Amino acid sequence: MKKHYLALLAFALPLLTIAQPTINNAENYSVGEEIHYQLTTATAPGPGGHQTWDFSSLPDTGAGTVDIVQTDSNGGVIVGGIDFMMTSTTSYMISNGLANYTPGALYAKRPIAYNDVANNSFVDTTLVGHGSGTCDLVVDGWGTLKTPAATYTENVLRVRLAMHQVDSGIINLTTDHVYYLWYVDNHHAPVFRVDSITTAFGSQSTTQFLTADFPTAVPSVNYAARNTTVNMSGNKVTLNAALELDKSYEMSIFNISGQKVYQNSFTATTSTQTFNLNQDLPAGTYILSFVKKNSINAPIVLKTIKQ
Repeated sequence: MKKHYLALLAFALPLLTIAQPTINNAENYSVGEEIHYQLTTATAPGPGGHQTWDFSSLPDTGAGTVDIVQTDSNGGVIVGGIDFMMTSTTSYMISNGLANYTPGALYAKRPIAYNDVANNSFVDTTLVGHGSGTCDLVVDGWGTLKTPAATYTENVLRVRLAMHQVDSGIINLTTDHVYYLWYVDNHHAPVFRVDSITTAFGSQSTTQFLTADFPTAVPSVNYAARNTTVNMSGNKVTLNAALELDKSYEMSIFNISGQKVYQNSFTATTSTQTFNLNQDLPAGTYILSFVKKNSINAPIVLKTIKQ
């Protein structure tokens, strides 16, 4: 009996040593940030602790989005057409281009941890008869997330945000938004998201994964990778970085529209690696992202200009 007990204890210890993440910077944007997403298709899998959400093999639709954070007239920020009012602990959606919310529709809470909940009520002051609604946020999962751009190991929280609205204008229209948002602490924007909207007229959804984000006034090479350089010339790209020899890496290149134009896995044999792109990409701005496989570190992301 004692041997069985010790065996069970030995099995449980690795699980006990994995700390659940706390996210402090969800939706906490600064004016001037650039956020690049790639569109794909997926459904949101189940909640729970110690999950592995594997979206690494999702299809590439060839379409991307770029959001640049701007300021609004009230000291808030505009991200992707949504106007946010931010406090030290929350982000409220106050306008989404179609509706104005008072005092704001709860969008994010800071900090957040597994099983946290938050909610609020709002009034839509846009429509003739106005409308009202509620937002309910729950952190329903944590674990590892794999996207086509990167792997985030044991440091991801998933948030389910449900926004229910009844418009009492010319017609009574009920709208339900459900957002599944995956966050890591070194990115303000979700690194993966599945958004859906349902009305009496039907349902639609979108899925996006983060390819890159840049802080305000980012130079050609991201400050987080100051000892890393990339050069693109002809059909070749040369990466110079503090790579660990004999370790495996994943690398992706995106154009400024967020479209993935190259992807490769490689084993580092030297600090300087040269890759044949098998195509001569047009002149312009490109984003290179690389990360060591099975690493807990965020990808190193660089922006470079091909002449």
